Amino acid sequence: MVLLPLGLIAVVQTREYERESLRRSELALLALTERATASESVLIENAVGAASGLSSVIDLLDEDPAVCSERMVDFLRDSPEFVFAGFVPLDGQMVCSSAGRPLDMTMSSLYETLSEEPRRQVTASADGAISGEWVIVVTEPVFDGEEYIGWVSISIPHRLLGREQTEPLVSNQSRPMQMVTFNARGEVLSRAAGMAQSGLEDLPEQPLEALAAEGARAFTARNREGERRIYAVTPVVPDTVFALGVWDIEDRTLGGLPSGLAAVLFPAIMWIASLAVGSLAMHWLVIVHVQRLQQKMRSFGRSRRLVETPARAGIPSEFREMDAEFMAMAENVMRDEAQLENAVREKNILLKEIHHRVKNNLQLLSSITSMKRRKVQSDEARTVLSRLQDRILSLAAIHRNLYQSEDMSAVNAGQLIHDITTQQGIGRGGGKLDLDIDEVFLVPPQAVPFSLMLAETLSYGRPEEGEVIVSLKWQGEGVRLTVVSPPPGQEEFEELGLIGDHFIDALADQLGGRPERDFLDDGRRRLTLDFVPLEALPDTLDY
Repeated sequence: MVLLPLGLIAVVQTREYERESLRRSELALLALTERATASESVLIENAVGAASGLSSVIDLLDEDPAVCSERMVDFLRDSPEFVFAGFVPLDGQMVCSSAGRPLDMTMSSLYETLSEEPRRQVTASADGAISGEWVIVVTEPVFDGEEYIGWVSISIPHRLLGREQTEPLVSNQSRPMQMVTFNARGEVLSRAAGMAQSGLEDLPEQPLEALAAEGARAFTARNREGERRIYAVTPVVPDTVFALGVWDIEDRTLGGLPSGLAAVLFPAIMWIASLAVGSLAMHWLVIVHVQRLQQKMRSFGRSRRLVETPARAGIPSEFREMDAEFMAMAENVMRDEAQLENAVREKNILLKEIHHRVKNNLQLLSSITSMKRRKVQSDEARTVLSRLQDRILSLAAIHRNLYQSEDMSAVNAGQLIHDITTQQGIGRGGGKLDLDIDEVFLVPPQAVPFSLMLAETLSYGRPEEGEVIVSLKWQGEGVRLTVVSPPPGQEEFEELGLIGDHFIDALADQLGGRPERDFLDDGRRRLTLDFVPLEALPDTLDY
């Protein structure tokens, strides 16, 4: 009973597959039809373009019929794919043509149609009046301003659209029974198939003008003799000329049985044969042992505990080996996890020690710089050494915060700001400090330029001469840093301001922002920078 739905699904899917296979065949034949009519499309489109071009200049040539006819002859000489070109006025007396003589076109079947309906036409003539062969005639109306004065006619020989042109484009395994082109009125223009022509009995019962109205498509229908065929309709010239390919339907049998009957019979036989042994064999030989192994896996996944259970009698050797392999794998996983935990713990200890030593070395450099600053006599040298000491201490603050953090992947920007302002003596003595800081964490590649930029900005002003304001606030997905520092002395600003601004611009570029500077009314300098903190990702475990 369990297999019955599967059998029904197999029947439905087989029938669906058969329909899908037919649909794909139709689409493939549509593509073959488009490929087979590629040369016809090029020829007819060239004729349409040539007729359109001649119609735009015919009013210049029609004044002298001899010159006009000579130009038509030159046009055919340059375009060997055409056999005739000429201009027909509304009175039907054609004196400008490649024929080289006047012609009366009033008896032509196109004359009455084009006289009443001035629009582009593509028709066929089995016996061309000039060339004497089967031709495709492309006509284009000619207007003098808004006045309709006649039409340009260009003929294409059917031999260029025949079997020898189309046959190389279609493989021997996919040769059409019939290939015809027709216009929007349903008139057959040419026949180009991969076999000898035997008439139009293979065309569908549906009128050709109705097929033209429906556009490109592939479908299965009965021909005019009642036999089922696959038809593919594709436009050769949009809204004007269409191609129709006729293909035979393959004999779909399986083992001498119709595919529809085989789709039902074979699943039914399989279901009946499997029903007797399926339920017992599946339960006792597979399901029971899989459930036991599943319970053991679930217990290990939840609690990392291994429970040894004796093997049941009659268990297949494959499941006995699977159970043993699982136990060995679980033991290896537990051992590897313990080793990884120890390795991660040792790595964290080593990194903290490295950051601690780097911080100590930077503080040692700061002390040496401070000693040198006290010994030098030049005010400019003391200023440079003081700014250098501030930068060293800002880097030391980063390493101190890294080894004091838990995962060492990010630094608290608020703590970093507090350390830098404290190192520069802001907030002590006569200086004033105003902090407005949100909780922001910076990865080390951003923490370094951030701290250097903050130290550089704060080193301009004199804390004893005004209030220092540092603000770090979230603005959407990014943060905005605002630093308001006291006004520097004029001499200090001229000597150090330009170099410091370039340094700050370079650091801000590393943060992904562009700083903005201005002066407040009280002379204090304000720097504003918007940037997006990078997400701190944990290091990949090194196995």
